[in-house]
Amino acid sequence: MHTTLISYFPLIILFIIYSVICVMHAAFVKLSGMILHSLVVRWKHAFIFALAVTVMLLIMLFGAVVAGISVPPAMSMVVGFVLSTAFGSWYFSTRAMTKQGQPLGWKGGLRLSALAFLLLAVTGAVMKGIIHVLAMAAHT
Repeated sequence: MHTTLISYFPLIILFIIYSVICVMHAAFVKLSGMILHSLVVRWKHAFIFALAVTVMLLIMLFGAVVAGISVPPAMSMVVGFVLSTAFGSWYFSTRAMTKQGQPLGWKGGLRLSALAFLLLAVTGAVMKGIIHVLAMAAHT
């Protein structure tokens, strides 16, 4: 069977979507550091964290699909939040710094990653609402 580029279109679209989400998450990590005033996070660490969380969530999603499990969106958000904040606590405890140059610690890493996740979740909810409104307007 001959495959063409168009047959990969859904995968290309998913790759683009998850890439944008990953970049947004990294940007929200940096923004969270600014909002919390006393934190310094390098772009490198923000991107590595966002990529790692995205990969972990994709592996969980793939596992659920392979196992035939339907995960409700609310449960996905809770699992994503717990995973992101737990990993962020560990990851940023030594990689993010206070303005005084001290390591952030587990509690600071938790605050940073939790705020970044919440900013990403709110953005996702707003985008979902906008897409829903646009879709309804297109059908009228």
